[in-house]
Amino acid sequence: MLQVEETQGFERGASRWYDNVNCPHGFARSGHFTLKQAEFLEWYGRSLKALTAGEVLAGTPEQEELLKVVTGEKPAETFAEKTWNRYVQILTPHWVSFCSEFSPSSDYSSESA
Repeated sequence: MLQVEETQGFERGASRWYDNVNCPHGFARSGHFTLKQAEFLEWYGRSLKALTAGEVLAGTPEQEELLKVVTGEKPAETFAEKTWNRYVQILTPHWVSFCSEFSPSSDYSSESA
């Protein structure tokens, strides 16, 4: 169960929010979040997504602080900031590059078959 101080300053959604694209089996079953974090995202994720997308303006100091975390101006400190930051990290693609010994200047067309 979420505590009042963990959600203070954020608007709870009228219904649960699910990100069926990135977590098709739900936040709790994704393996990325604790049950507490999953519950927070389900009830507050819709309003946080609208806030960070610029669809609504920050109306509380907690919302303003969250926007600073998202933009990288300050590190995440509160439960809400850490949870949303974790969600954003999961959405961020992580690129892996591999090096090979292949040289593009090699011309294999002159080899005889």
